[in-house]
Amino acid sequence: MTGLKHLAACGVIRDMKTHRLIAVFAALSVLLAGPLLFLQPGFAQQRPWNFQFRNPDTESVLIILDASESMTLPAEGRSGESRMAAAKRVIIETLGKIPSNVNVGLRVYGDKRHPDRSVSCSATHTVVPIGANNRMQIASQMVGLKAQGMTPTSYALKRAIIEDFSQIQGKKSIILVSDGQETCAADPCDVAVEMVRNNVDVKINVIGYGLQDMDAVRQLKCVAMATKGKYISTDTSAQLTNAMGELFNIKKEVKAQIVTPASTQAPPQQQGGQNPPRQPEPVNIPELKAY
Repeated sequence: MTGLKHLAACGVIRDMKTHRLIAVFAALSVLLAGPLLFLQPGFAQQRPWNFQFRNPDTESVLIILDASESMTLPAEGRSGESRMAAAKRVIIETLGKIPSNVNVGLRVYGDKRHPDRSVSCSATHTVVPIGANNRMQIASQMVGLKAQGMTPTSYALKRAIIEDFSQIQGKKSIILVSDGQETCAADPCDVAVEMVRNNVDVKINVIGYGLQDMDAVRQLKCVAMATKGKYISTDTSAQLTNAMGELFNIKKEVKAQIVTPASTQAPPQQQGGQNPPRQPEPVNIPELKAY
């Protein structure tokens, strides 16, 4: 406060109440300096704060969604719904069923169109980084995604390995949802093979959605097989739902009830003339077999 009084005496700060307020704000700024750092854009990405990734039992899954122009075609099995709308709906519905030990993220590619082909063929970005407790964030971000560009599948896979999995340990996998062939003078099969050669431990599961082109099927099957993943062919949104459930190991719940043969005799009474205790009500028992 001595310095502030000196400034007041010199006429720099004429109101002593003013310099008291300045002192209060200065103290508050020191206290808030630490928390405010976390609000700076990109700060979280500068340091490995995702400590949950160090748990070897945690599984990290990145959903990569094809948002190329062909995804605007009508989806089979649901009138008035495009493939893109169906895929977004199914993924959002799946998010609420993913097991708690699975961290999930979302990357998209082909969602931007540009006159320069090289720009369109590099159109991929992480929508939501892999993490826990981010299901609602992924769902809200998916609403605004539009299908309109090229199909840079190879480039999207490369960026996913470099950017999305660089700080992650434990079991890692990708679920790639695509309806077509690479259109950017590359082959995603080559990318998958190169990953294996370089000991990149990320399994790629592929869901082919409405695929008719055999070259596209060949490419995407190779991606899955090279990385020891699964390739699942789907045509309808119901099949897409089942495929997502299988890859996320989501179990169906069925109502089960134990039924005993009806007895022709009245139930025996316990000592003292009391009836035996009532049996518990039927409960939902998870089905052991996944989708």
